[in-house]
Amino acid sequence: YSSAASDVYKRQGDYWCVGDEVLISTNGGTIIAEGSENDRIRFTSGQPIAEDGDWNGITLNGSGNILRYVDYEYANRELQVYDGTGFVFEHSTISNLPLNTSGLYIEDNSDSLKINHNHFDVDGDYAVRARSTEFSEFNYNSNMMSSKAVYDVFEVYNSSNIEFIGNTLHTVQ
Repeated sequence: YSSAASDVYKRQGDYWCVGDEVLISTNGGTIIAEGSENDRIRFTSGQPIAEDGDWNGITLNGSGNILRYVDYEYANRELQVYDGTGFVFEHSTISNLPLNTSGLYIEDNSDSLKINHNHFDVDGDYAVRARSTEFSEFNYNSNMMSSKAVYDVFEVYNSSNIEFIGNTLHTVQ
């Protein structure tokens, strides 16, 4: 278990390989992980042969977290955000999660979100589930789902003043 009570910054090219019992969680702290197009930051399995569900994942509690050009993979659950006003998730990917797991779960009055230019390759009900958010952007995201999936890219409810532009759903056999 890893918990950040103060700010954590990750530079371009950094990665966190984590073991199966690790949960990265902020409790009043902030994670700012800003990579670049050619130098991404990876949150991934620490196993020699990575498999879906290898580690416990990330829970962000609080505002101001930024994940840009980040790959979130092989966790046992979606990336979770609570009270995440101002959360930025851009130019990132979420993939290789267990069957029936959504990619990004946002709850508890997380306003002014920027969820833009991301790729989700998940087999859960939705790529992104958000509840009770105001004045947020969900633009140019794509989700790759198997043909058995019956849902769409987003489930956003109890929310207003939301922008959706250019989101796509790709179905594969």
